[in-house]
Amino acid sequence: MTVAIKLKNEILAEYDKGFSVSMLATTYSFSRNSIYRWLKERNNKKEPYQRKIPESFKIRHKLSYREKRKIVKLKKENKHISYKEIITNLGRKVTAGTIYYYLKKAKLTNNKHFEFPSLENFEEYEKQEEEVLLEEYQKFAKNKEHPNYYEIIYSFFRIFRDKGLFSKAIEVGKKILKRKERYLEKLKSKISFIEGEIYYHLGDCFKFNNQKEEAEKSYHKAYETFEKTSNNGFTLEFIKGACRSLELKGKHHELTINELKNQLTTTSNPKIKVQILVTLGVSNSRVKKYQKGIESFKKSLKFEKEKDDEYGKVCLNIAMCYNGLREYTNATEYLEKAEKYTKENNYQKAKIELVRGLSYLNIAGEHRKSEKSFLRARLLFRQIADERNYLLSTCHLARFYHKYHNLKKLAKVKPVIESYLKSPEHQKMSQKYLKIIE
Repeated sequence: MTVAIKLKNEILAEYDKGFSVSMLATTYSFSRNSIYRWLKERNNKKEPYQRKIPESFKIRHKLSYREKRKIVKLKKENKHISYKEIITNLGRKVTAGTIYYYLKKAKLTNNKHFEFPSLENFEEYEKQEEEVLLEEYQKFAKNKEHPNYYEIIYSFFRIFRDKGLFSKAIEVGKKILKRKERYLEKLKSKISFIEGEIYYHLGDCFKFNNQKEEAEKSYHKAYETFEKTSNNGFTLEFIKGACRSLELKGKHHELTINELKNQLTTTSNPKIKVQILVTLGVSNSRVKKYQKGIESFKKSLKFEKEKDDEYGKVCLNIAMCYNGLREYTNATEYLEKAEKYTKENNYQKAKIELVRGLSYLNIAGEHRKSEKSFLRARLLFRQIADERNYLLSTCHLARFYHKYHNLKKLAKVKPVIESYLKSPEHQKMSQKYLKIIE
């Protein structure tokens, strides 16, 4: 099979996954007419091809929490109201398909999806605007007779942390910890490590709020709490606390390393050994001790019984360490293994393509393969809506075009990088790579 036919089949496969013809034409530098012609050839020009559209592609426009409530309310008040009238009342341009989607969703959940919070509909709360979220929290905080009051308050704490409202998250987290005995009693049957989890997430809030000392204290407190409450020695949550503590490289750094090494010699649980070895590997790779990191990761593979996504993740970490050592051939070998065992984790698949592109870029005679890997990484990161890594893949692709003087393709991707200059979150990365490709 020639390279051209392989590329054609790859484009058709991406189309089946839901990518538009325009996006594929831009990404792979083919004309739209060529792609339409291939689709007609595949369908023998008789039966129209039924394209599989993922759920996420069916929503034409995203609506805010208030807009969703408004369209449900309008439909309740008048069952015969038309989509056109709903759109007019909404005061913004959206498609009829958008209105249909949300009304259908509300009907399926008996309109509870847009009602006051329950433990089942917190996914909807995560999508709310900050102002609405704070307003709903203030209302709910007064309702202390609610049967799941403490559990829902904890959910609000998690959402505030995930949405970047760190000051509010810290306030709510401290409030929960003050009443932890009552809180833990309510949740004893459901969550055994809740106190440690709160300390762990408080650490995240302090970290992102640039309060390093407080973050380190919280992570280590989580670490100690998980150790005391665990029935089986170290747990995944315990390792999380340890890993975060190691990332900060503060006064608990060496202490944590030593405790992990001691536990490694005493535990007989293979899962715990894997967690500890992976944590040590991550810690070493972060401080550029790549050889030690590889040793820890390879030891962890010996205890992995199931060759699944987690096994693939360890192989990916080994490949990244080899890249750090500039041993690119060894890196590609472990990337093949990572790809083989990664079946469901789309983020991991995208990361593999990105690291593979960086490896091929530095192997003599293989650099052309890096373009394909970067293109594939871009598509996968776009599919899972990971803006940061989508931009990073685009930057490396631009670097490839610049290095090999492909000015025509460079001119296509450069505006994409420039469009991120307005974003405070991505501005530094955009500026860094724009300087490289100038």
